[in-house]
Parts: sequence; structure tokens; C-alpha cells
Amino acid sequence: MPAREVILWALDEAITDEDQRGTSTRITDVFYRHSRPRPGALMLGIDGDGAEDVDAVVLIGVARRSQQIATGKDRTSVTPVLRLPEPVPIKRLLTALPQDVKQRLNLLSRLPHPLAPARLPPQGGAAVVAALQQLSPTADRWITALHEADEPLTGPHAARLREERDAVSLAIDFSGVSPPDDLLYAPGDGLNPGEAFGATFNPMYLMDNPLIVADNEDDLLAEDLRRFDPHGQLEMLSSSIARFTDDQFALTITNVNRKPLEKALGVDLIYYGLWALT
Repeated sequence: MPAREVILWALDEAITDEDQRGTSTRITDVFYRHSRPRPGALMLGIDGDGAEDVDAVVLIGVARRSQQIATGKDRTSVTPVLRLPEPVPIKRLLTALPQDVKQRLNLLSRLPHPLAPARLPPQGGAAVVAALQQLSPTADRWITALHEADEPLTGPHAARLREERDAVSLAIDFSGVSPPDDLLYAPGDGLNPGEAFGATFNPMYLMDNPLIVADNEDDLLAEDLRRFDPHGQLEMLSSSIARFTDDQFALTITNVNRKPLEKALGVDLIYYGLWALT
């Protein structure tokens, strides 16, 4: 798995204000388009005023999608996010760097500015991250879990996890909804073969009462019966069977939730399609 890019990121007061931000696992910030971080980059959030004795790494995150918000500017989502319990001063990072890397990298000249994050060269970025892990046990555990999450799926559970994620991706395509990248799995949480999709749902997207998800199952299945193809003609054959037709194709969807077929097949909906003969 290729190493992640390492980006130094100048934080503003709104982001560093813990009372205002709370324990949010998602942060957004605005960058100049030409220097915005690429998706998947490791973001090291720095708080300070540009002085060696003041600047410190206070936050780590992973860059996600960016959206244009103004001429030459994009808003980028950063998630998941770790707030370090103890800031790591840039001065201490410099001390922990190997001497040859310290000379080649010249970290102080690369410190970021508002709207303009600084991308570190691969070897220098890896050395800075290693130094941060050495100085902060919390950052070490988080970054190690992030690397583990990057590993390809192998072992006896790999096929099942791939099938589960493929099925969910297909369902999302059917729905026409664009979910957040980390809806099902947030990098840094590790991979648990005992959980669906390899990890639990991101808690940010669960309601206060997790039972609400299960309580809504019948309503969601009924909605699926009616919204498969908005351009075709819908005919409700019964309360649990819907048929969509167009000029070339007919699709019948049957709700078998809590019925013998669900126990036999392990599914809630059965799709049966026929192409028209020409």
C-alpha cells in the first residue's frame, strides 16, 4: 500500500477551539485550489503563529472530498480526526528528526499558512510522522491503526467482507444517494472481521437510539419497493410486490421480510427481471 502524503495544515481559531468544536470527528477547512490536499493525505494540524517556540501539532486527520466554494478556493473535509491530548511542539519534532533529514527537509521553512497547506516530500514526511509517533503515544496508536486499515483484505474473512461491501455499494448505486466516504468505515478504526463490512458504522451517522435503525426496517423496505426506477411505470401488485416496466424490461420486486424465503435465502427483497423479446 503506497504511503500517504503528509500535509502540514495551519489551523484557525474555530478549529482549535475545543469548546466550540467539541469532540467532532469531522472538520472542514478552506484551501486555495492549487494547494488543496489530495484525498487520503495525512493532515498534521498546526496551531501557532509561525514561531518555532510556539507552533505545535495539535490535530491529525485524513483529507477527504473537496468542493468548490469560491474562485480559486475549495472546502475540504477532514475525517477521521484525532485531537492530541498533549500538543507536540515543532521544536521537539525537529529534535527527534535524524540529523541528515533535518538538514535536507528544513522543516521551519515549510510551515503552512492559512489557506495554503504545505506538502512534505515523501521521505521527509515519513520522517516527521515517525518523529510524531515517537513523541506522542496517542498519535502512535492512531497512525498505526491507520496503516493497518490500509492493508488489503486477506485471510478467511476476506471474501465475505468483499461481498458485503460490494452488496452495499450496489444498493447505494440503486438508491441514487452519494454517501460520505466514511459512512461504513472510518480509516484508523482498524479492521474487525467479526463486524459487518469489516468495521462498525461510523457513530457520527447513527442516531441517538440505535434501535431506530432496526425499527425503520419495514418502512425502508416498503420505500425500496416504490423507488427503483423513477422513469419506469410502477404497478403495485400487492402490498409486498411491485413491478416496474418500460419498453424493454420488466422488474418485479418482492418483499419477503420475516417470511420463509428470508430464512431460506437470507434476504429481504427478491428482484426478478425479464427482457422483452424483439
